[in-house]
Amino acid sequence: MVWILPRARRACGLRSLAVAACATTVVAQAPYQVATVAEADAFATETGGYLLAIPGVADDLQLFADGQFEQRANGTARLTAFVRRQSAIDREFFLELEFAGRLDPQSPGHPPAGSPVTTLLPAAYAPLGPADPTQYVYFTQVTGSLVGLRTYGGARILATAAAPVQMGVGANNKNVAMGLAANLALQIVQQPVLAPLAPTGPAQLRATLRQALGHCASHVDADPAYAPNPGRACANMPGLAADYLFLPAGEWTENPDGTARLQGLLRRQNDYADRWLCDLQCAGRVDPGHPAHPPSGSPVLQLLQGAYAPQGGPIDPAAWRYYTFATGTLVGDGGNAGGRIALANSGAVQVGLGAAQGNLFFGAMGSFTPTVVSQPTGRTIAPTGDVALQWNLGTACILPPAQVLTGQNQTLPTVTELPAVYTGTDLGFCEQVAVGTWIIASQDPRRWFDGWLHVVDHQTVRVHLPQTFPAGTHPVMLLTRSGGTAQMTLQTQPPAVPTLRTEDSILPGQTQHWVVHQGHLQGPVLTYLLLSGSDLPSLLPGLISLGIGNQFQELLVVPGLLHDPVTGLLVVPVNGMSPVFLGTRLFSQAAMIELLSQNPLPLPTSGVWSTQY
Repeated sequence: MVWILPRARRACGLRSLAVAACATTVVAQAPYQVATVAEADAFATETGGYLLAIPGVADDLQLFADGQFEQRANGTARLTAFVRRQSAIDREFFLELEFAGRLDPQSPGHPPAGSPVTTLLPAAYAPLGPADPTQYVYFTQVTGSLVGLRTYGGARILATAAAPVQMGVGANNKNVAMGLAANLALQIVQQPVLAPLAPTGPAQLRATLRQALGHCASHVDADPAYAPNPGRACANMPGLAADYLFLPAGEWTENPDGTARLQGLLRRQNDYADRWLCDLQCAGRVDPGHPAHPPSGSPVLQLLQGAYAPQGGPIDPAAWRYYTFATGTLVGDGGNAGGRIALANSGAVQVGLGAAQGNLFFGAMGSFTPTVVSQPTGRTIAPTGDVALQWNLGTACILPPAQVLTGQNQTLPTVTELPAVYTGTDLGFCEQVAVGTWIIASQDPRRWFDGWLHVVDHQTVRVHLPQTFPAGTHPVMLLTRSGGTAQMTLQTQPPAVPTLRTEDSILPGQTQHWVVHQGHLQGPVLTYLLLSGSDLPSLLPGLISLGIGNQFQELLVVPGLLHDPVTGLLVVPVNGMSPVFLGTRLFSQAAMIELLSQNPLPLPTSGVWSTQY
């Protein structure tokens, strides 16, 4: 992602006139920006950061979704943001503000009385620093509201300007990025149902204005308090299936030019081989205040009537925005390889609080006419209606908790190809595993040495531990993008017998690891690594018995190496396997000598393991 501000600063340097030109350029080139948390930088006189602070209520409201800041050609602006407390994520507001009375640097009355407010360190300001308050833009009028959600549910608060709003480089008084600062006088119209709010002063909005901010796109679980029908929705493709989800979660990005893009892997919850790569491009953005808002046929309202503002609910469809043009593709993967479906919207894509028509999260929804461009190689598909897409949106993913039902206490050898197997509900959302202080994130089986995770289906996860993992008792959690399972226990112990393992398959250029454990053998142990293209045995009665080598005629012997005296392990890595092995299979075995044994013969050996190149 490229942000306008750093590029502008590099081009313009730190001179005040240049910074003014840059700030003006940023505003002019970005009718849509994202108001994010203004984090304190080295120029700040205070620490931390927030998007909204309400004295006496919450001083840590962060952006959880939306944050769109629209600057209109008529000099007005609009900001909407779904905010939640960092320290208590069940306390949320939906913020909607309208700005007017714009004063540019050349406008009469600029700057307004009491402005600018400058609290950064002196080095932040021109001529030494990048911030030039003489170039700030102001809005002297603000009207808007905060609607309480979750624990704040039922709250209705009106907001007006307590002082002029300032916008520009350093204007948020938190950092020297492009930013915005507003102090808002609040009037409580209606208290929350659960507990009253008692603000002790104006709310403080402190935003860094960014060019764009990707949001996590996930499925929609129906909330029975707002949705008439229970269930889970994301992509319903009539004629194919109705249980496609973003697995893993996708990404939605709204761009400063008024376009947007949705990307992700749609996978059936009940058939992980049924997959489509979704790429959707949206344009023709229509916001509240636009003459064409809402578009014909919009909004689509499928929630209970009590969910909507006209009936006293928290969701106001009048605040939604729309994309009137959308095209995209579904490219087949897995069992759908070779398939391709073109999508074109049959109605406007709606975006906003509750717009996904399932719950009280920020989200989006659209319907699309499918055209089969090419059939999957392994089957024939025949869509019978429009594809319906619904997705939740958040700066953090909105996912149900994954729950493990079996596998809470398992025991594995420290050298093994065997996984720990867990079954449960919604385990398909797991993307990482924490085992002690180790994080296993790869889902590539060729990462056997470092450990890897295999999400078999939506109910089953297999965890392959790193091969140098220490023996002992370890806490385990399966992790999704929004949390983790309850903590479990995994016991690891040394193999009881001499053991060799290596990668099942290797690509040219990758590193291969032979991991050998001495098992029950005592004292210092010297191991010879034996390699062969033949799995025919090699026997010397009373000395050694091997399962490879074709009676020693096809046997490569790696000189003896000592095991670690503490762990009993020996690791033999070979970096960058040569392409000459491509298409072959290599068999491996270890022969060991107990150096202090008075009867070392016949030599103990491990079992045979093989690798396909």
